[in-house]
Amino acid sequence: MVALIYNATLVKWLVLATFNIVREFLSNAFQYPNPGTDWTPELKGAGLGANLAAKTLWLPLNFLKIGDYIVSYKLVGDVVEAAAVTVDCKLVRINKADPITTTDVAGGGIVQVTADGNFDVEAVLTAIEVVATDKQDTLEITGTCGAADAITVMGAEVKVIRLT
Repeated sequence: MVALIYNATLVKWLVLATFNIVREFLSNAFQYPNPGTDWTPELKGAGLGANLAAKTLWLPLNFLKIGDYIVSYKLVGDVVEAAAVTVDCKLVRINKADPITTTDVAGGGIVQVTADGNFDVEAVLTAIEVVATDKQDTLEITGTCGAADAITVMGAEVKVIRLT
């Protein structure tokens, strides 16, 4: 259902009301800065091997539409920990500017993963992130592996409110 009103001054129809649908999208199209030396593409997702520290890759949220509201996301993967491993992730807004800037989205960081086993860590945003023109949203993932450690990130499950 959509409710419209005609504005004679602006000479156009304006939306008054619409249904909101909460959808959950999967994202796994990683961007690798140095494949083969840092994070590496795998069948299971993005992998980080032993003895690599503070290595970053990105997961663009390229399924979003202008007007969507990002509510939360879950980072999903697995850690094999023998020494010391960390996985961090945050939602970052990329802003059109000269030069292009980035902004960390409030509440967009996960609780750091440091233990062996699979993980499904959720970040619920402090304030809903509205998708707008001249901005892009991406997840920035940083991992550190000690000797004999490994990280595999399968992807993310992103909860969005989409107007219909």
